[in-house]
Amino acid sequence: MFEASVSQFVKSVGEGTLHAVPNLDSAENCNPLHVVVKKRRRWCWQSPKYEPTEFVLHELLSDTQPIEATITTRELVTYNKTSKFTVKGDIGAQLKSIFKVELKGSDVVVIESKFGSISKVETNIPDLMDLLNKKSLNLQHEYVKQVRQHPRKLLCVVVGTAQTQSDSTIHTHLDAEIDDTVVVSPPGTGVDIDASGSVGDDKDKMFVIPKGTPLAYNICELKVSSIGKLELLVEEGLRGGFDMDTVDAPVGEDSGTEAGLKGIRVLPDADQQTLTRAVLNVCDSPMSIKPLRKMIKAAYFTVDTNSSKSITQSDFDNLLGQDDNIKELLQVLGFVFQVEDGTVKYPTSGADFLASVWFLFEALVELEASQLLALKDCNSNVSTPLLYLLQKSLVSKEVSMDDNGLAVIYSEPNAAQTLINELGFQIRNRNTLVPPAGRVNELEAAYIAIYALWN
Repeated sequence: MFEASVSQFVKSVGEGTLHAVPNLDSAENCNPLHVVVKKRRRWCWQSPKYEPTEFVLHELLSDTQPIEATITTRELVTYNKTSKFTVKGDIGAQLKSIFKVELKGSDVVVIESKFGSISKVETNIPDLMDLLNKKSLNLQHEYVKQVRQHPRKLLCVVVGTAQTQSDSTIHTHLDAEIDDTVVVSPPGTGVDIDASGSVGDDKDKMFVIPKGTPLAYNICELKVSSIGKLELLVEEGLRGGFDMDTVDAPVGEDSGTEAGLKGIRVLPDADQQTLTRAVLNVCDSPMSIKPLRKMIKAAYFTVDTNSSKSITQSDFDNLLGQDDNIKELLQVLGFVFQVEDGTVKYPTSGADFLASVWFLFEALVELEASQLLALKDCNSNVSTPLLYLLQKSLVSKEVSMDDNGLAVIYSEPNAAQTLINELGFQIRNRNTLVPPAGRVNELEAAYIAIYALWN
């Protein structure tokens, strides 16, 4: 199966820099200079989604003449791999669709990916940067207008593609007895590939992948000014997208944050204050946040599936220690510490509440220890101006320290100033706050945490 094979290829060869071609039908849309739409997920810890399009970049520019960037080809790797997959989840559903026999969740499908020699076709980045500096995006193009209506979407361009040098095969076999093996050879060494195989029954399938088929691709994000000027972003951590002046929708409350925190927001005021105090107390022990996140997640699934769960006090101490603040928080969440039998029982109700606290802790784990400690010292008096600043910063807006929205923060020294410094804001010309580059996850996480605790 193509999707499973290219996913394994990316994991073996270039995880972190390469993106897998989503399916064979859209493979031709992953060649150099094609446009890819990146969609940031609603929650900051989720990986973004990439959608290759049929458009080549020049088709979306004011000048629709093809871009004459230098394209080079080099040998990347020789790749053959045999993998086993159980018939579960998304991959399992795709595997079931190619076999005509009934499959069980415990069945195993073996996939032999014989891609052979792989080439890397690449655009010369400096050339492309120079060319795009002289060009503009057509902001009136219908597709561009559609993308601009979605604040979480931005345009990217493919700058490199890993593709097959010759016809290759993917052989799938049901219930074969074989260990996982992988052969990834450096360019020029060569691997003898036997592409033969039985395809005579419903448990055996062979796919032939044509020469020149893209398997994976690299992208660079595009920064688009209010008048359509383009900047190719190469440095890691820089964030592309449209200047907010080009987007019709105003900056407002994040509906994803609101939905994720619904189980907290419906609490009575006194219960919200109790939760806030308990969460801030555990922020004083930053190392506890990750194991707490794991325990809260497990509690949610325990309640959501109408199950019961407990651990021994000894196992709990090994995981989280004997901090009274941690115990207090977990009791607020519905955990019961039974001294008589030395167990800690998980909650039995409150799935929506636990889901929202899990959402909150997913944000807290994105913050560094110094940021958590600074957050702990903040309060409801500075929450509104902090949210205002973070909203502006998440769309790359600089904010004057004289802005009325920040008056509370800069009227006198307070913990909010420390948090702003720890998040990486810089002060320019003594009165302008400049948001940090490449720290979007931390800014989003701080926004979610502040919104949950005080808004």
